[in-house]
Amino acid sequence: MNGVDLRGGPALTVVTGPPGVGRSYALRATAVAAARQGTPVLALRLAPEDRGEPWYLAGRILASLNPARPSGRAAEPPAAALAGLLRRRPGLILVLDDAQWADAESAEAIRDVLDDPAGSPILCVAAVRTGGPPVLRLRPGLRARVVPLRPRRADDAVALAARMLRATPHEDLAAALRRYGVGLPAAIDAVVTGYRDAGQLVVADGRAGLRDPAAVPLIPAGHQILRPVHRLDQTARAVARALAVLQPFGPAAPALIERALGLTADQVRRQLAAARTEGIVRCGSGGWTVTSPALALGLVAGHGPYERRRIAQVAVETLWADPSAVTDPHYLPDRLAEAGASVDPDRAVAQLRDVATAEAGRSPADAARWWAAAAELSGSAADHAEAALSEATAMLRRGLRDEADRVLEPLLTAYADDLTPAQRDEAVALLAGTAPDADAAGRYTGPGRERRRAAAALTGARGGDPVAAGLHPARLPLADRCLLDFRAGRWTAALDGAVLAEAAGKAGTGPSVARVAAEVLLAQGRPARARTVLDAAADQPLHLLAPALTDLHRALGDPQAAARTVRVALDRSAAGELWVLAAELAAEHGDPVTARAAREAPLPAYWAATVRMITDGDAAAADEAVQWARALGQPYELARTLERAVRWAGRNPVALAEAYEILGDLGALLHRSRLRRAARERGVSVAGRAETVAEGDRLLAVLVADGLSNKELAAATQNSEKSVEGRLSRLFARTGYRSRVELATAVLAGTFPTGAATVSAGPGR
Repeated sequence: MNGVDLRGGPALTVVTGPPGVGRSYALRATAVAAARQGTPVLALRLAPEDRGEPWYLAGRILASLNPARPSGRAAEPPAAALAGLLRRRPGLILVLDDAQWADAESAEAIRDVLDDPAGSPILCVAAVRTGGPPVLRLRPGLRARVVPLRPRRADDAVALAARMLRATPHEDLAAALRRYGVGLPAAIDAVVTGYRDAGQLVVADGRAGLRDPAAVPLIPAGHQILRPVHRLDQTARAVARALAVLQPFGPAAPALIERALGLTADQVRRQLAAARTEGIVRCGSGGWTVTSPALALGLVAGHGPYERRRIAQVAVETLWADPSAVTDPHYLPDRLAEAGASVDPDRAVAQLRDVATAEAGRSPADAARWWAAAAELSGSAADHAEAALSEATAMLRRGLRDEADRVLEPLLTAYADDLTPAQRDEAVALLAGTAPDADAAGRYTGPGRERRRAAAALTGARGGDPVAAGLHPARLPLADRCLLDFRAGRWTAALDGAVLAEAAGKAGTGPSVARVAAEVLLAQGRPARARTVLDAAADQPLHLLAPALTDLHRALGDPQAAARTVRVALDRSAAGELWVLAAELAAEHGDPVTARAAREAPLPAYWAATVRMITDGDAAAADEAVQWARALGQPYELARTLERAVRWAGRNPVALAEAYEILGDLGALLHRSRLRRAARERGVSVAGRAETVAEGDRLLAVLVADGLSNKELAAATQNSEKSVEGRLSRLFARTGYRSRVELATAVLAGTFPTGAATVSAGPGR
């Protein structure tokens, strides 16, 4: 946020806006900008108690501007002294933060100076909170400019967090910033600080994300967003904390606060008014609410055990009497968990069990918490075992393998006698990272069906569809979100997720995350970086990394290494994708034995059609494969299949144009280069001359920045070494760079120009 431009404006500028919107920041920026230009500035901040002391602000101004007043001079009335001093300081900018707390006498005297018929000698910039006391009321004829600050738009709020972190927020963090920060800079800062203090924030390679997308930020008690709360008296703070929990009840919330805290209606009304004066709460058509979710989290964190339990008790009893009073399905179980034995335990346990079972697939962290509350209320050993199993599964679904093990190990040792045989088997399967097989219809049977589905999807078979397992995408662990983003064509987010998952040290992130990162890096023209990622994952199962490793070998002109990789991987797994790669390598290098083995392998329909298309040039199989690829909804897979259909089965070459556009949307510079050559050979136009040259320059620059030799550059761009040397010479001549080092430096710094575009080979770009 920039400061306020005062040039050519009236004597008074009033910056307004709701609490946390950044008024103070705007004033500081204004003061700093003026001081840098040599303009004298006096910046003061006021507090609520200042409003009740006549001439307090005038006294501060006088003391600041004239700390050593001459002795023996007759005392002047404060208004005259202030006016005289300010007129002797022409050009001064008076900056008043929280000016709603100015005492009336000083405010009147300042207005007299600003409204001088001969012209004001000074400028005044005052920040006034929306809804605050109207002390700086403008009199008729006094010109003023009002600058309203509004909450940031979603994208602007995320950009603000990026500046705070010096890193680009991943979608999980961005979603939390939007949910809790609601566009208010102070709230956004509180969320970032809360995640950092909770150990949830992961920052790596210019990216920032959360270890656990389901985590809630822990707003520190000393954060600036809570300063107005500390200015309230004890009763007003209690009322504000109660409202933070009870605000979903809308207009009924004040009456519930009365019951929870034992106050009268008049007391609650007065304390809410005090909290509103401080900008902590507001009253609208829907009733009283806390001004931001981040502030509400900070208020709730201040509850003591009894206070929390009593407020939850009132909420539960109200909802039992009228279930429609709150629409959020998670609100009641959360309050049941907090109320404990203060409500009917049998009814509470039954409801907690029901909602935990129903939500296990969508909200595993919540389900685990509700099961734990049910277990504590019931005192049943079976319930405790069920709660522990639910908690462990919730952790597995969020990628927290170590935390899950810490729950399961004592369950199988110290509490083994409390487990039924089915629970013991399930605990062992979860601890071992395995899961019972599904029946022929794909259903899991027996106790803990949701937990079995979770374990199957997220511990034993990372290549499965995490969303199909029932978990909402926003709550996926980083590794699964990374895979989902890659398949959906959100490659920047996928690469961000891969880097953050690795930095967070998540268990089980190896093969899928390494493959995603390598595939994206290679497609972007960074094969050396892709190789580094794959080398770091060398201890992971080869058959899971083989597709990316094979593509890398082929891109760098080493078909023998590619064939060897596929051959070794097939010894360990008969995955359909590996047979497709084997068939393609066999077709390229005349290996009928491997081609026949691929054709005869028992494969799922999509892979079988793709293999027949490659080995037999089967047009019908090509059409079938393309149809399957479209149904998958995975852009990169579709682009590759379209290319294969043209290359191996002679289908309509115009399909290359569609594949080319898809690869452009993905930012796949290297693959686009290969496709341009294939399209040119078949007489298909995919880009104009200028665009082709610009993109070729971008690719060459990124490859150079990645450290490739001329031989590797030739293989990657499907040219001869001599041709590469000529292209580099022409690139240097066009751009003015004199060496590969200068070129690489410009690319890595994001300053390499090609026409209207700029290339960056930096992290996640």
